[in-house]
Amino acid sequence: MNEPTQEVEAQDVQPTAEDVDTGATEPVGPKSGDEDTEAAAKKPGGPLVLSLPFPMSTGAIRGAALLAVVGGLSSASFGFTQLRPVYIPTPELPALEPDRSGFDMLLKPGTSASSIKGSTSIDALAPLPVPPPNMAPVSQAMPQPAPQPAVADATPPKADPPPPVVAKAPKPKAPSGLDSSDPAARKKAVRRIRRAGSIDSATTSTLLAMLNDSDAGVRESVVTALAAAPSKPQVTAGLVAAARDKAESVRVRAVSALSSAPASDEVVMALTGALKDRSTPVRNGAILALGKHGSRARTAAPALVAVLKSNGNAYTRSFASAALGQVASPTENVVSALVQAMGDGSQSVRAAAKYSLEQLGDPAVSALSKQMAGGSAGVREVLQSIGTPGALAALGK
Repeated sequence: MNEPTQEVEAQDVQPTAEDVDTGATEPVGPKSGDEDTEAAAKKPGGPLVLSLPFPMSTGAIRGAALLAVVGGLSSASFGFTQLRPVYIPTPELPALEPDRSGFDMLLKPGTSASSIKGSTSIDALAPLPVPPPNMAPVSQAMPQPAPQPAVADATPPKADPPPPVVAKAPKPKAPSGLDSSDPAARKKAVRRIRRAGSIDSATTSTLLAMLNDSDAGVRESVVTALAAAPSKPQVTAGLVAAARDKAESVRVRAVSALSSAPASDEVVMALTGALKDRSTPVRNGAILALGKHGSRARTAAPALVAVLKSNGNAYTRSFASAALGQVASPTENVVSALVQAMGDGSQSVRAAAKYSLEQLGDPAVSALSKQMAGGSAGVREVLQSIGTPGALAALGK
């Protein structure tokens, strides 16, 4: 290849005194004869042209001159000269041959191996165009495969599975022991049911049927178990029927269970009828049950007054006095019976009557005023305990 050259011309420089003393003006290079010696003497310090194979900076040229001095050139010509580079234009390079190897073209920017694959021509070796910076790259779409014809699925559709067979719940059986021939075993089975605390519908139906058991102990246990069963109309009807049982223990259990039943007319009528029972425990149980139902058992007030005025058991009369205050029926008949009971010979009856009058409150003031006018003892004390404006007015305060 042709390489550019650079010639450097050294300006004329006069030798210095140091050069004369040291004899540096004499050429150091080899001598070819007398002619060469004379020519060198005629042109001491003349210009010298150096041909350089490539462009060099001024500092590099100075370095080359020093190397020349070391190589034998005259120090008078290059020691302290001003070097001026002279550039000679390089002739134009010939064009590359069309069959030049693609390897050289890979050295050029923008050329890739894919662009010259399979071709060694100049056209194939041309660099790829570089898009401007502000232009988005264009993505080459990948060839899409040709659509395949749809193939019908020859597989037959799966049939829906049959619905699962749901087994019917077995009919609940009666707890063991309820159908035993031994009354003690039946009674024990009923107690187990009651203690379990959960009585289903089937068991409830079985227990209602056992209210007709031949053994009174079994019927008593059945009534106690039904009292713990969920409140249902058939259960209430069974307890009302048991309140008329021929066995006293069953009737006592029945009226006690009816105290927790809904205060329907049927229940109140059953308890009111039990006030005339020949058994004192049954009557007392019915009175307490009516008092628990409160004002919902107000229709039983006349029957309670009758019990209070009877010459029966003192505890029964005291229970009746307390129940009259709970059912809240401040009629003249009730107030009169309670005022009369305040003079009863039993302390418990008198205390219960006074407490019931105070519980009746202001609605009973009118009836109490009439009783006070009749000279009934203890009425003024009751009015003072009531303490309402009407009661105080009745006292003249």
